[in-house]
Amino acid sequence: MLNLAGNSSENLVATNHFLRDHEPWTPFLGVDNGLDDLNGLLCVSGSNNSVVGNHFSEIIDSQSIRPTGATPVIIRLIAGLATSSPTTMWWRWTSAPRQVTPASRLRWTLC
Repeated sequence: MLNLAGNSSENLVATNHFLRDHEPWTPFLGVDNGLDDLNGLLCVSGSNNSVVGNHFSEIIDSQSIRPTGATPVIIRLIAGLATSSPTTMWWRWTSAPRQVTPASRLRWTLC
């Protein structure tokens, strides 16, 4: 959804609602950005970025997760130092069973 690439630095990502949900609008059914769910709603490659006061929501049917069986990533940290994320909320719903995953169990992935 948002990709801070190319050793980006000193960016502020603040007060957004990042939503990954089923697409209800007919012209976009079956259309995606070509990235799988391991890429993350926010992908950061760089140092000294701040992610502040955002709300991340994933409402995903389990059969639409790519690659199959993967745990979707909310924020993916690819490279860099000192990226901070104070006061950010995460929620995740899946279709089987429908439940909220506490933020402490969500995946921060560093590659």
